[in-house]
Amino acid sequence: MNKQALRKIYTAKREALALSQAEAGSKAIAEHFITSSIWKDSLVIHIFLSIPGKVEVDTSYLINFFQKKHPEIKLCTSIIAENGADLLHTYIKPDTIYASNKWNIPEPVTIDLLSEREIDLVIIPLLAFDRKGNRVGYGKGFYDRFLNKCKADVRKIGLSLFEPTAGLIDADTWDIPLTHGVSPTGIINCNN
Repeated sequence: MNKQALRKIYTAKREALALSQAEAGSKAIAEHFITSSIWKDSLVIHIFLSIPGKVEVDTSYLINFFQKKHPEIKLCTSIIAENGADLLHTYIKPDTIYASNKWNIPEPVTIDLLSEREIDLVIIPLLAFDRKGNRVGYGKGFYDRFLNKCKADVRKIGLSLFEPTAGLIDADTWDIPLTHGVSPTGIINCNN
């Protein structure tokens, strides 16, 4: 299945969701993630910050869970580097202050950088994914470049308001597949 076509289809599907559906889906996704074992041995978890006004998975449920129930696990997120093509990674804490960048993505105001090699698990935003772990994101390649710098055994978890696509997504040679997907109905182990 062609990524450009899927990007249009899933962007439209997501925009057609009511905010209440997206909120219910986000809560279900958080519950499945929290009750799973995929994060249990992680010391550093990278999580994306949801974009206000976009109908996407709300990661605040997961952030609140980890900050309140598991403060021993460090959370980090990304900021866009000055070159506009790469991501830098910074720790976040309960008192972190955020400001929106030019794409309306919240970014921490105070930066406490870490290396990609320190991250055990990456929670990835996406529009669609298949059971092999191929994914369709926003098309800029930020996460493929980022994941390529991570350690080989980093777990790559995609969060989706929709179930995996019926067919396989066309993957490019540089695409880094997911190890798991999480949808409102549960955890999908991706067969890479």
